[in-house]
Amino acid sequence: MRHHARTRRLGRPGLVPDLPRPAWVVLGGDFASAVGSGLTLLNLATPIAGQGRRAEAVTVAARAEAILADRLPAGHPHIQAARDALDHLRSTS
Repeated sequence: MRHHARTRRLGRPGLVPDLPRPAWVVLGGDFASAVGSGLTLLNLATPIAGQGRRAEAVTVAARAEAILADRLPAGHPHIQAARDALDHLRSTS
């Protein structure tokens, strides 16, 4: 495995592997899929709430719940977890 000049300059060899372009395209799609699913947004609401920004955390959690409800079948446990997290954020606001 070769290292990029940028990673050698930072003194952290191996953090950015030298992969062929098709592999980066697949990884980029995987990243976009993860961000597009509500689970990533739901996990983002927790640190936002920890910074004392409850209104923004409630908004992010509500969007995550809406995305999950739209993409997953009714009764899926992730939808219920998102609703529980949203209720918790609303009750602590």
